[in-house]
Amino acid sequence: MRLENARIETQLEKERENKKRLMLEISELEKTIDDINSKNVKENDNNELSRKTISLDNEVDVLFSKIKSKKLIDEFIEIVNRIGESEQGWISNEYWDKSTNYFVKLGLLSSGKSEQNYSELSLTTVGEKVLRRSRLEID
Repeated sequence: MRLENARIETQLEKERENKKRLMLEISELEKTIDDINSKNVKENDNNELSRKTISLDNEVDVLFSKIKSKKLIDEFIEIVNRIGESEQGWISNEYWDKSTNYFVKLGLLSSGKSEQNYSELSLTTVGEKVLRRSRLEID
């Protein structure tokens, strides 16, 4: 009985050591998983910030491509030239058409007050950049 009891105690002690070793190993693996997850979150944040920066940098190119694909470059330049012909920031309502609305919708132009024969219209910051790009395309 004593021998059997000693053998069981020895085996129990080995099992306890194995359990302790496995618990340490599990703890180390959990720490590694946490580190990897933390690293992935940081990389995803950096990638998203990078995508936002790229999309903002390409905003002018995208807007320019839109007006170019609709063959509205000349109309855009013309409407910008008309702004302020008689008074700064005002255009005659006869020149306000579908393409002018499109430029406002894209954020290239900003509309303000409207009176009987004239409407207030101004070029936005993005509109200025697209205008510079458009002038490079003039034949």
